Amino acid sequence: MAPNSAIVAAGVAATFHLLRLTVDVVSTASENAKKNDEKIETAKLSDKEKKEDNTTMSQQRPSLMRRLSGTTFFDGRMSVRDVSTPFSNEHAGGATDGRSRRRSTLSSFISNSTRKFTSATADNDDDDVEGQSEEQVPKGAAEAIIPMTSLILHLGLFLYFLSATILTATSTVESRPQFANAVYDAVPLGCATVAVFIGTIMNLRDFHRKRFGSLQRGLYSISALILLVGCIILIVLPSPDGVTTASPTRVDFGTIGCLAIYAVLAIVEGRVCQYPEVKTKEGKKAKLNKRALLTILKPYFWPDATATSAAINRVRAITTWFCVASSKGCSLYAPILLGKASTALTRLDYETAIKNVIFYTLTQLAGSTLKECQSLIYLKVGQAAFVQISELSFNHLHSLSLDWHLRKKLGEVLRSMDRGVAACDTLMRYLFLWLLPALAECLLVTIIFASYFDYFPLAVSVFFFIFVYVTWTVLVTLWRRKFRKKVTKFDNNFHDICTDSLVNFECVKYFTNEEYEGKRYAESVQNYQTQDVNVKA
Repeated sequence: MAPNSAIVAAGVAATFHLLRLTVDVVSTASENAKKNDEKIETAKLSDKEKKEDNTTMSQQRPSLMRRLSGTTFFDGRMSVRDVSTPFSNEHAGGATDGRSRRRSTLSSFISNSTRKFTSATADNDDDDVEGQSEEQVPKGAAEAIIPMTSLILHLGLFLYFLSATILTATSTVESRPQFANAVYDAVPLGCATVAVFIGTIMNLRDFHRKRFGSLQRGLYSISALILLVGCIILIVLPSPDGVTTASPTRVDFGTIGCLAIYAVLAIVEGRVCQYPEVKTKEGKKAKLNKRALLTILKPYFWPDATATSAAINRVRAITTWFCVASSKGCSLYAPILLGKASTALTRLDYETAIKNVIFYTLTQLAGSTLKECQSLIYLKVGQAAFVQISELSFNHLHSLSLDWHLRKKLGEVLRSMDRGVAACDTLMRYLFLWLLPALAECLLVTIIFASYFDYFPLAVSVFFFIFVYVTWTVLVTLWRRKFRKKVTKFDNNFHDICTDSLVNFECVKYFTNEEYEGKRYAESVQNYQTQDVNVKA
């Protein structure tokens, strides 16, 4: 029997809740990765400060000896005389110079100590403020009772749906007619149980709603509304084949009431709970928001004029996406034709079998041809977008202030710009030309299994295992990001050393530092190769 609307709606709602849990797991893993990166950076900064302190102390020891050489002593008479110590390298009569050096050394020592104390105090204050913002209590009275109320309602609804699922699946007309004759039977009830159970897990994972953002609210509300609408359609409206449905029982009305409570709870939580605050701290790198990212990627979807006119570039971009959609459609339809040919062959219908085999071959050929056309056309689209993004980045660097350029390293800036432009092309290839079409193909295959082949369990199994595979891939990628960041850092470092050393060629030659620069460059390349092995392994 083909799945009715209630089963499909309940399955989609459970899938949305599963997606909500996956988003929370991925965001938690990303936050943990960021915290680990911050700890590593803090440890590196502390090591660097220790090295600077040791260097400062080693530089201050000769200054201390010089201070002793300029110290005046009382010799018991009504005059004072300057006593030269064995450490003195200054000529006689340098008392004034010694005193001025004492003052400058003392003032520099005090200023350095004051600066370090101020920076440490500021860091502690920032940490205290950040800790207070993380531990802050919800402001409104309604928001304060939402977490516990939601958890209690989720537990109650989960127990109800679980009990209703078991009783509906095991009851008979003689023993429990209310459960046995329920229109909203065991399968959709089981899907609703899974959805509410995942919602309970989300309540426990994010009890104070610190990660309850727009995506979480949207998935939560849509899932609850789909469950409610699917149940109402099944119970109230007649079946599409014209057959009169069975009259709903008290269990069905109780299910509608519980789903209505669940939908109201989802809407109230989305309206009452505050959005999580975006915590920023001075000194951290700026991040692109969604709007800025789409603006940067616009040349790949709607390019402007480059070496060719804008119209030709845009026709190429539209043709690329048409080839992507058409090739995926051919890939989906070709196995159906092969299945029809096999079925006709088992029935000894050779004419139909040959016809379907010919159509299958043509469809496969069309899919491969469109795939190759996509690759060829996208080369021109990628070139036009590369030119446009490179020009935009170059003009942006010229629009920055002199102070910004004086504080930045030229080699690192150039390498970051090259990597950023190349990253746009990589993002387009993997995300929009490969990943998203593959996910759409997976979803369509699931729908084909559920509707065309009339086997809903196979569709659920395929979707679930692919979903788990995608989630695991994302988590492993987040774990590997720390190695990639180290590779990027050392890559920037050795390109920066090379560029700055060659730009300042006359300074290196003037101070005969060729050997020192060569050692620095070799060490940075060695560090890069060491980290690159960890990424490629």
